[in-house]
Amino acid sequence: MKIKNLLLLASSIFMLAGCSAGDYFYPSKGGNWVAPPVKEGDDDDDNKTTYNFYFSFWTTTKYNEFLDKDEDSPILSFEFAMLKPLGKAPDELAVDGSEDPNAIDEAKVLALGAALGYTPDPYYDTFLGFSFNGGCLDESGLWDFTKDYKQMSTVTLFGIWVHESL
Repeated sequence: MKIKNLLLLASSIFMLAGCSAGDYFYPSKGGNWVAPPVKEGDDDDDNKTTYNFYFSFWTTTKYNEFLDKDEDSPILSFEFAMLKPLGKAPDELAVDGSEDPNAIDEAKVLALGAALGYTPDPYYDTFLGFSFNGGCLDESGLWDFTKDYKQMSTVTLFGIWVHESL
């Protein structure tokens, strides 16, 4: 009798779990799970990427005295559709009136960094742009806002600062 009750309980839990997932998946004839058809207007509503821009690779967190711990501190953060390039640099960072969609205004980056207490290292005082990698030595590793994107929930871009002679 105990085994019968246990099997009944297990099957009812399985059925309840299946019912709660019914909005997202449904079994086909062969018992395989398939995605439901896409409804009109769904587009990329749920497929968003958070873009986090950091002053540099070394300045991604800031100590919060009140909470007694480090907190994530991007100079700019926003959501955008996944699997699509931004098309141009964000207005908060872009050179005003520039024809180049990848042009970043160093003064805007410095101002956003200063608001969080960040300043560039005196030796690495020239801003190149933003990179998905923590460091790059030339412009070939910089993020191209017209073409680059990642299939990730969060894209982290670091400010690249170099010495003027590089």
